[in-house]
Amino acid sequence: MEQELKLQILTPSPAAWEKICQHPLLALGTTPPLPLHALYYDSRDGVLQRARLAYRVRREGKEWVATLKAEGQSAGGLHQRPEWNVTVSSSEADLRVFTDTDAVALLAPFLDSVLQVVLETRFERLESRVDRADGSQILVALDRGEIIANSLREPILEVELELVTGEAAAVLEMGAELCRDLPLLPDGESKMFRGLRLAGLIPADASAIQDKTPPLRHHENAGKALSRLLIQQIQQALTAARQHWAGSSPDTFHQLRKTVRSLRALLRFCRALDPDKRLGSARQELADWFHQQNIRRDHEVLATYWEALATETGTEIAPLHSWLSAKPRPHLHSSASLPPRS
Repeated sequence: MEQELKLQILTPSPAAWEKICQHPLLALGTTPPLPLHALYYDSRDGVLQRARLAYRVRREGKEWVATLKAEGQSAGGLHQRPEWNVTVSSSEADLRVFTDTDAVALLAPFLDSVLQVVLETRFERLESRVDRADGSQILVALDRGEIIANSLREPILEVELELVTGEAAAVLEMGAELCRDLPLLPDGESKMFRGLRLAGLIPADASAIQDKTPPLRHHENAGKALSRLLIQQIQQALTAARQHWAGSSPDTFHQLRKTVRSLRALLRFCRALDPDKRLGSARQELADWFHQQNIRRDHEVLATYWEALATETGTEIAPLHSWLSAKPRPHLHSSASLPPRS
């Protein structure tokens, strides 16, 4: 089971890249970059995509590695999904190279499908392994390159934190620390998902993000249940922040405020389980941010009202509408501490 946190690099400048490379948490050192070239396969009618399967063959140094990924979940940049990897002799598509029982069962209906390259990625990767204080180990990957699909190109500029050993909370905690110090935001979309959208194989406005409340488990104590709910709510807030950063609009702003409101409510509810007040600063930071955005909300309401009134009366919409709309985007930092593991 792959458990990986993707962090989008928001600032593409050389100075920002250098700052990320030198951050002590990533421990990248002077390791030379590894060139990677991946080919993603599917049939002409997308049988693998419809089955929620991703199949690629990637050149990693001197080896070709075939990878199959099955449907999992993605929230707030944390990707959790079954994955199988097999070293192969070439880049040719061959679903029969996977011998794991679960993988074989998933691929059985598609063994005779005619597969073709639907997209490719070319990028360089800097890697390191980080040992955390809690005993977990995290594989760090810093990627820079491009996605190529249907003669179109889209940049790859991201940090990946993959859990090797330990609990998923360790990845989230490390991600929060990095987002506090660097121009990063969690990214819920994989390279393949972005490539399919670039190729026109999924709608241009499609999103990989689906907010799902984790189910409560039988006989689970309140501390563990609320801890999982808090992590999920934090992921949803960070996802909303990333979407608003990518395309500021009244709708994305409303969604961001709504997720922050829900997170604040859950943090207040959990006060009794936080006797040491470890989450007190997070509650205060979120409250400060939320109240600072009230003026933005008021301006957007006024801009909408003025647009309707000006249209009705034949009055020039600008410059008042432009002034009301030209407010800076709110920036939600991910420096708030994640809930402690129970």
